[in-house]
Amino acid sequence: MANRTYNYPRADITNAYLDIATITGEFRLSEISAPSGVTDTGIVYVMSDGNLYYVDESGNRFKLNNVNSTGDLFSLYERSSTPSPISNYGQIYVKTDNNLYYLDDSGNEFQLNAAGFTTGDYFSIGGEPPGPYPTLRRCTIDSTGAIELLTGPDLMLNSTLDDSPDQELIALRLWNAVWNDVADFQKLAKDEIFDPGYCYYDTKDGAKICNEKCQKSVIGIASNTFGIGVGLKEGRVPIAVAGWTLAYVDKEYDSGTPLTNNEYGFLTEMKRSEVSSYPERLVAIYKKKEEKIKWGTPGKEIDVNGRHWVKVK
Repeated sequence: MANRTYNYPRADITNAYLDIATITGEFRLSEISAPSGVTDTGIVYVMSDGNLYYVDESGNRFKLNNVNSTGDLFSLYERSSTPSPISNYGQIYVKTDNNLYYLDDSGNEFQLNAAGFTTGDYFSIGGEPPGPYPTLRRCTIDSTGAIELLTGPDLMLNSTLDDSPDQELIALRLWNAVWNDVADFQKLAKDEIFDPGYCYYDTKDGAKICNEKCQKSVIGIASNTFGIGVGLKEGRVPIAVAGWTLAYVDKEYDSGTPLTNNEYGFLTEMKRSEVSSYPERLVAIYKKKEEKIKWGTPGKEIDVNGRHWVKVK
């Protein structure tokens, strides 16, 4: 059966009955000239230019689409100027400068995209930034303690593929660094390795794993549980400086036991006399042993390897 086109005078459309089953699910509007506004009524119609319009009761006409042969886009007609604000309404529109805008009911206009951003895989707020586009990179810490850059759709710290930061960030608060401690990347001595959970002491050549009990210049525990890393990372070891981290401990202790390093780089109980004589060598406070084999967020778990939770001092 051929499709039917139903034409109704505009004044009678609210009383019209349409049997859409006989036109295979389509509702067709015949092309007409621009109608006038009707009190308490909004009108959607198609004009002879092939475009869809809406006219409100005051006779204001709004173009709802642009002619688009692909059929899978919703287009906004380009305006030459900013529209007037409307009480209790926000307006989204495109201007002849090819940018998308939002206007609130106080008349504040916000540009919603960056002109010239042609990659098609980013959405910028506030217009085109000067210089390289500020971004955030996906990364993780590899087995050597270095930052490993990851591929994916994340925002990036800079516009290049290196991991040298060229932007700054300021905020009232930063939330959801889900992992535990804050780590400071310290120079690692030549031929020394990054081994998370061991205690390190500092030398003029860089950090080394402790080899004497309550060692002079002990700087802390190498961490792979940190949520925030500070400093450069090449040839360095992340040392926990605040929070809780997983560390190798020679045995289980009561929670609150003060700890220093032993000759193997593990943590061990610090005697009261040692605390009094060498308070700077107090490394951590014991919390508990981690019973799980792996720890972390889904897809980012690390091996516990029998380590214990300690509070960094």
